[in-house]
Amino acid sequence: MGGGARQIFKQLEYPHLYYRQEMSRITDNMTEAVGWRTDIGSRGQLVSDLQEVIRDKLLDVRSKETCNELAYFIFNKNGKAEAKAGEHDDDVMSLGIAVQMLLKMIEDGKSAIVVSEPVESYMDRPDYDGSADFYTNSLARHDAIDNMEDMEEEDPIW
Repeated sequence: MGGGARQIFKQLEYPHLYYRQEMSRITDNMTEAVGWRTDIGSRGQLVSDLQEVIRDKLLDVRSKETCNELAYFIFNKNGKAEAKAGEHDDDVMSLGIAVQMLLKMIEDGKSAIVVSEPVESYMDRPDYDGSADFYTNSLARHDAIDNMEDMEEEDPIW
């Protein structure tokens, strides 16, 4: 399957994409772009909000892997929040982005259902191992992620 993530989501008719406002480099007009962009400003807000929801016990992190990453997520000597050398922060950053999406939904007056148990569609998957945290460790949705091509970082839409 070619064309990358945008085409996969279009084929699946996925309705819940996040659009951000950003200045077009070509037209100097505000445009809508798909997906969260992590830059200096948005990363700071992401980390601050994530700290707040964890500190205020508004978020119950049940994934052992995510908890381990949180334990090694530090502020470096330059003040940047990141994984300690030799560690990873993918789970921390994806959790932070998920918190940002929930906050955006609340800001827009929308409601959300937060799943605390695997839903039936995950349990029906042939690779479901019976663990409670399987769904937090799996990115596959109808095998879309497995079929995605690597996106170019310079792609202006993503």
